[in-house]
Amino acid sequence: MDKEPVVYVIGGDHYNTYGIIRSLGAAGIKSRVLVLGCGSRRSFVLRSRHAAGGGGFLAHAEALDYLEKNRPESGKGIVICCSDEALELVLDNYSRLSKDYILPVCSDYGETARLMNKSAITSLAASFGMKVPQSHTVKDRAIPEGIGYPCITKPLVSTAGH
Repeated sequence: MDKEPVVYVIGGDHYNTYGIIRSLGAAGIKSRVLVLGCGSRRSFVLRSRHAAGGGGFLAHAEALDYLEKNRPESGKGIVICCSDEALELVLDNYSRLSKDYILPVCSDYGETARLMNKSAITSLAASFGMKVPQSHTVKDRAIPEGIGYPCITKPLVSTAGH
């Protein structure tokens, strides 16, 4: 019988990361969780009963060190990214991680980076007939006419703005 792969979930201390480890846990898969941007004592995600180790990391280099020191003994681990910041970390260190982990990266590295742009991913979804939210791009703080409220504001690329 093959040994189950080790799953590593990387993200912030927020509902995206928690939702993924909770869903995996409901399927009987406990994951090692790497929470970016906080110490482990403050992380509600790391306190989940579905987390099987991991830690909180203030610096990306610490998270990479954790992955290198905790690589699976046999086979490849599976990495799931729960934020653009986490995916950018994996993309920037693809050659360092790819020999030990299955990574969420397209065969064309540039395509993965392109799909981190919300405008690109929304256009792709619409091209397949999916319903997508109305979107406006604000430049130089000039708010376009006709925006319905309430609304959500996000940067086109999360790692490049607030």
